[in-house]
Amino acid sequence: MKVFVTGAAGMIGSNVVKALLADSHNVVGVDNFWRGKPKNLEGSLGSERFQFRHADLISDDDWYFDMTSDDVVLHIADIVEIPIILLIVTGK
Repeated sequence: MKVFVTGAAGMIGSNVVKALLADSHNVVGVDNFWRGKPKNLEGSLGSERFQFRHADLISDDDWYFDMTSDDVVLHIADIVEIPIILLIVTGK
């Protein structure tokens, strides 16, 4: 089983990743670095149980290519501003 953490490079997501790794879980972190920061993952990148995927959840569909029905998704990624959501969805 793998745990996919969206928003893995954010403040909350990176701490969730660290906690999961400390509990010996296999973790796939997904982030597009729109709000998250690469430095938040520095402690996790060296773990053999951690994989990072630079991807946008809306436009990239290959970040979950190896997900199975036994895996878990912790969706922590967010877009907190309505105008930005409208821009992404409508292009206006």
